[in-house]
Amino acid sequence: MTSTYAALSSCAPGETATYSRQVTDADVALFALITGDQHPLHLNQHYAAGTRFARRIIPSALIAGLIEAALATTIPGICGMLKQQQLDFPAQAFVEDVITITITVAEVDAAQEHICCDISAVTQEDALIACGQARLSMEDLPVAREDDDA
Repeated sequence: MTSTYAALSSCAPGETATYSRQVTDADVALFALITGDQHPLHLNQHYAAGTRFARRIIPSALIAGLIEAALATTIPGICGMLKQQQLDFPAQAFVEDVITITITVAEVDAAQEHICCDISAVTQEDALIACGQARLSMEDLPVAREDDDA
């Protein structure tokens, strides 16, 4: 089991990590199936072509989900439980874009057992598509094993 103290002490202000993933047509279709978000701007190229975007955009909530995946797999890892996330979406990302998320530890509060991180997400063309902050509580969680159920 990882202690809260060990999880907190492994994070230091200024520490940075990145996470990249291409968002495919299948990702957007599965997101729509799971959430019920059937907006034609995400799913219908003919519809999107008639808008100012000219092509299908990735749902903002899907980008927020990628940010949570980045937090879980980089900083702070599986011991961090997302408590608050504030995001702005200054531009759109398009289906098939590669999204790179950068997480930077802004604050470690040992007394409250939480960390705050600054977050930014850009496309392969370096367009800023999301930015904000996340606050995570640190939990005593066991280390995942390969033979655990997925």
